[in-house]
Amino acid sequence: LGREDGSLDESQTDWLDKQLQGHRSLVVMHHPCIRVGGSTFDSIRLDEDSVRRLASVVARHEVYAVSAGHAHMSCFAAFAGTQGMIAPSSAYEFGLVDGEFSYQLGEPQYLEHSWSTDGSNYLARVVTVEPSLWRTMR
Repeated sequence: LGREDGSLDESQTDWLDKQLQGHRSLVVMHHPCIRVGGSTFDSIRLDEDSVRRLASVVARHEVYAVSAGHAHMSCFAAFAGTQGMIAPSSAYEFGLVDGEFSYQLGEPQYLEHSWSTDGSNYLARVVTVEPSLWRTMR
Protein backbone atom coordinates (compact mmCIF):
# COMPACT_ATOMS: atom_id res chain seq x y z
CA LEU A 1 0.00 0.00 0.00
CA GLY A 2 1.06 3.56 -0.58
CA ARG A 3 2.91 2.66 -3.79
CA GLU A 4 2.03 3.57 -7.34
CA ASP A 5 4.36 1.12 -9.06
CA GLY A 6 3.52 -2.49 -9.73
CA SER A 7 5.35 -5.52 -8.42
CA LEU A 8 5.70 -9.22 -9.11
CA ASP A 9 7.06 -11.43 -6.38
CA GLU A 10 9.07 -14.58 -6.97
CA SER A 11 6.05 -16.88 -6.59
CA GLN A 12 4.24 -14.96 -9.35
CA THR A 13 7.14 -15.13 -11.80
CA ASP A 14 7.66 -18.82 -10.94
CA TRP A 15 3.99 -19.41 -11.76
CA LEU A 16 4.33 -17.48 -15.05
CA ASP A 17 7.46 -19.45 -15.95
CA LYS A 18 5.49 -22.71 -15.61
CA GLN A 19 2.51 -21.40 -17.58
CA LEU A 20 4.68 -20.28 -20.50
CA GLN A 21 6.49 -23.60 -20.92
CA GLY A 22 5.82 -25.11 -24.33
CA HIS A 23 3.40 -22.39 -25.49
CA ARG A 24 3.68 -19.33 -27.70
CA SER A 25 2.11 -16.70 -25.51
CA LEU A 26 1.06 -13.11 -25.08
CA VAL A 27 1.71 -11.84 -21.54
CA VAL A 28 -0.88 -9.24 -20.49
CA MET A 29 -0.60 -7.25 -17.30
CA HIS A 30 -1.68 -3.94 -15.80
CA HIS A 31 1.59 -2.16 -14.93
CA PRO A 32 4.02 -1.59 -17.82
CA CYS A 33 7.44 -3.22 -17.84
CA ILE A 34 8.96 -0.65 -20.22
CA ARG A 35 10.05 2.90 -19.51
CA VAL A 36 7.99 5.67 -21.05
CA GLY A 37 10.00 8.68 -19.95
CA GLY A 38 9.20 11.26 -17.35
CA SER A 39 9.16 10.62 -13.63
CA THR A 40 5.36 10.39 -13.37
CA PHE A 41 5.10 7.63 -15.97
CA ASP A 42 8.12 5.69 -14.84
CA SER A 43 6.88 5.77 -11.23
CA ILE A 44 3.83 3.66 -12.20
CA ARG A 45 5.67 0.90 -14.06
CA LEU A 46 6.81 -2.33 -12.46
CA ASP A 47 9.54 -1.87 -9.87
CA GLU A 48 13.10 -2.71 -10.97
CA ASP A 49 13.27 -6.11 -9.23
CA SER A 50 9.99 -7.14 -10.85
CA VAL A 51 11.20 -5.99 -14.28
CA ARG A 52 14.35 -8.11 -13.90
CA ARG A 53 12.39 -11.18 -12.78
CA LEU A 54 9.86 -10.79 -15.59
CA ALA A 55 12.58 -10.25 -18.22
CA SER A 56 14.36 -13.40 -17.08
CA VAL A 57 11.19 -15.46 -17.49
CA VAL A 58 10.09 -13.90 -20.79
CA ALA A 59 13.53 -14.35 -22.36
CA ARG A 60 13.34 -18.14 -21.82
CA HIS A 61 10.05 -18.63 -23.67
CA GLU A 62 8.28 -17.95 -26.96
CA VAL A 63 6.47 -14.77 -25.98
CA TYR A 64 4.91 -12.69 -28.76
CA ALA A 65 4.83 -9.58 -26.58
CA VAL A 66 4.30 -8.23 -23.07
CA SER A 67 1.30 -5.90 -23.14
CA ALA A 68 0.13 -3.55 -20.41
CA GLY A 69 -2.09 -0.56 -19.81
CA HIS A 70 -2.14 1.86 -16.87
CA ALA A 71 -0.16 4.64 -18.56
CA HIS A 72 -3.02 5.70 -20.90
CA MET A 73 -0.71 6.12 -23.90
CA SER A 74 0.55 4.01 -26.80
CA CYS A 75 4.18 2.99 -26.40
CA PHE A 76 6.26 0.19 -27.86
CA ALA A 77 9.82 -0.85 -26.98
CA ALA A 78 12.05 -3.91 -27.05
CA PHE A 79 11.82 -6.03 -23.90
CA ALA A 80 13.63 -9.28 -23.07
CA GLY A 81 13.94 -10.39 -26.69
CA THR A 82 10.35 -9.52 -27.59
CA GLN A 83 8.10 -6.46 -27.77
CA GLY A 84 6.98 -4.48 -24.73
CA MET A 85 3.87 -2.43 -25.35
CA ILE A 86 1.47 -0.16 -23.55
CA ALA A 87 -2.12 0.11 -24.76
CA PRO A 88 -3.76 3.47 -25.35
CA SER A 89 -6.81 4.53 -23.37
CA SER A 90 -10.47 4.15 -24.12
CA ALA A 91 -10.96 7.26 -21.97
CA TYR A 92 -8.30 9.99 -22.19
CA GLU A 93 -4.61 9.87 -23.02
CA PHE A 94 -1.72 10.93 -20.84
CA GLY A 95 1.27 12.50 -22.46
CA LEU A 96 4.46 14.44 -21.97
CA VAL A 97 4.64 18.12 -22.85
CA ASP A 98 8.13 19.54 -22.39
CA GLY A 99 8.91 16.50 -20.24
CA GLU A 100 5.95 17.11 -17.93
CA PHE A 101 2.86 14.95 -17.40
CA SER A 102 -0.30 16.17 -19.15
CA TYR A 103 -3.81 15.06 -20.11
CA GLN A 104 -4.51 14.90 -23.82
CA LEU A 105 -8.01 14.83 -25.24
CA GLY A 106 -8.65 12.69 -28.26
CA GLU A 107 -10.60 9.77 -29.59
CA PRO A 108 -10.79 6.61 -27.49
CA GLN A 109 -8.47 3.85 -28.63
CA TYR A 110 -7.55 0.30 -27.69
CA LEU A 111 -4.86 -2.22 -28.58
CA GLU A 112 -6.08 -5.18 -30.62
CA HIS A 113 -4.08 -8.41 -30.55
CA SER A 114 -4.56 -11.12 -33.16
CA TRP A 115 -2.65 -14.16 -34.35
CA SER A 116 -3.05 -16.91 -36.90
CA THR A 117 -4.66 -20.20 -35.93
CA ASP A 118 -1.32 -22.00 -36.03
CA GLY A 119 0.32 -19.25 -33.97
CA SER A 120 2.91 -18.41 -36.63
CA ASN A 121 1.82 -14.80 -37.15
CA TYR A 122 1.06 -12.24 -34.43
CA LEU A 123 -0.17 -8.68 -34.93
CA ALA A 124 -0.92 -5.86 -32.50
CA ARG A 125 -2.53 -2.66 -33.71
CA VAL A 126 -3.99 0.48 -32.22
CA VAL A 127 -7.69 0.83 -33.06
CA THR A 128 -9.52 4.15 -32.83
CA VAL A 129 -13.13 3.83 -31.73
CA GLU A 130 -15.57 5.05 -34.37
CA PRO A 131 -16.84 8.51 -33.28
CA SER A 132 -20.47 7.43 -33.69
CA LEU A 133 -19.91 4.83 -30.95
CA TRP A 134 -18.90 7.27 -28.23
CA ARG A 135 -19.70 10.72 -26.94
CA THR A 136 -17.60 13.08 -24.88
CA MET A 137 -18.61 14.22 -21.43
CA ARG A 138 -19.15 17.95 -21.11
